[in-house]
Amino acid sequence: MYFISCLIVLSACFVSCDGRYKQKDSQKIAVKNFIEANKNLESITLVPQYPIEIITDTIISAHTKVHIKTKTSDNDLVKVRNKSQSDKKIIAYRKLESYVEIINDNQLIFSQTIDSEMFINTSDVFWKYAILESVWVNEFESNKEEVFLDIVFKNPTTKNHKFFKLFVQKDGNYTIKPV
Repeated sequence: MYFISCLIVLSACFVSCDGRYKQKDSQKIAVKNFIEANKNLESITLVPQYPIEIITDTIISAHTKVHIKTKTSDNDLVKVRNKSQSDKKIIAYRKLESYVEIINDNQLIFSQTIDSEMFINTSDVFWKYAILESVWVNEFESNKEEVFLDIVFKNPTTKNHKFFKLFVQKDGNYTIKPV
């Protein structure tokens, strides 16, 4: 009985290990299958690579102060594919938004988030991929009565820029003009 049990176990071992696949062959097959499976994957590069936050405080006069907080949006990305169709590389630009506060005579007169939504006024293709590039105080033109902000948007697909001036009056009313 012992002999028959050993014979059954040995025959099962020989039948299941026929020697067609060895460890080195299995590794080559697994690598080949992995490369084939990942051939069509797209690679995404984030710009900027990490989230950013920039805070700028500007004192225009003893009465007028401007606080600008610019940061990357956590959810908004503009994805740009390379022009060649065979290339699977995508550049994803993080959208920026700036929160601006203007204080005049110790009173908050302007509090607004500046992003591309505030400037879209036409069906211009530029705005489909527009990204806020910068917002800064034009200290030379600003005074106690009016604060001038210079704003730049860029379109990474066309490499074009649009420049705007945002005029904020003492009472908090503002006007946007293209440059």
